[in-house]
Amino acid sequence: MDASRRPPFAPNRRARPISRILHARRRLSGLQPARVPGAIARVVPSGTRFDDSINETACIRDAGAWAAPAASLAGRRSRRRRQRTLRTEAFTMKLLLVGSTGLVGRHVLGLALADPRVDGVTALARRALPAHPKLRALPVDFDRLPDDAPWWRADAAICTLGTTMRAAGSQPAFRRVDHDYPLAVARIARRHGTPTYVLNSALGADPSSRFFYHRVKGELERDLAGLGFASFTAVRPGLIGGRRDEFRAGERAAVLALTLFGPLLPRGWRLNPAARIARALLDAALNPAPGSHVIASDRLT
Repeated sequence: MDASRRPPFAPNRRARPISRILHARRRLSGLQPARVPGAIARVVPSGTRFDDSINETACIRDAGAWAAPAASLAGRRSRRRRQRTLRTEAFTMKLLLVGSTGLVGRHVLGLALADPRVDGVTALARRALPAHPKLRALPVDFDRLPDDAPWWRADAAICTLGTTMRAAGSQPAFRRVDHDYPLAVARIARRHGTPTYVLNSALGADPSSRFFYHRVKGELERDLAGLGFASFTAVRPGLIGGRRDEFRAGERAAVLALTLFGPLLPRGWRLNPAARIARALLDAALNPAPGSHVIASDRLT
């Protein structure tokens, strides 16, 4: 029979089975075998054999028009998996925590140890801490900090160190605890490459304040901002709500008053729960924003 008069799908001895075409296509595209026959079936009837009168290149090209989106989808899924892995690795952080035995510091420590993004916590404390697989508790003398210890290098440092005038006994002693110690820690951590520093400060912090307490807090914020951290955040709570180890009669009365009348006051003067403050501190450390920032008390109610 003349080849020009042969029926379009008549087999001949030079015909190649579609399985060979599919096999070649699968090898080139890397697609799952189960998907390709369905794609080809929409282009060429089942059981068809190719001969010289059929443009098998065009047939494969038509099948590829369906296969390309599938390959693109597989590529996007692979990229998303890589991105999820990178995000997980990026959020696996080591934290340096200063002041982990106080009211806010205990909450920060608990949140950090429970957070899967935190790989480990180095806590500088003046008292012993309960053991935990992710915790390295180091009793230190803040007047004689070791300058060359490897644990100074962290992804972020959080400072909740502080005292009261009554506990300190004098203005110089108060300034040493609330200004000099946090600043000394920050300087050493910065020299070791820690890029982020988060401070638990106070409402009204101002280096030019007439009040000694607020002036010391403001001077500390100013001095920390000048150290060149990639990210520095000062959290400024008002009156802190929570159960302290020591009894503070004046603070206890103020907490009771704010609990009763807090809804009638501006948000900035309401009681700030210690857990909310701790969450703000940890979030600022785990999601550092470039530059210097302040989180006011009205965001901590």
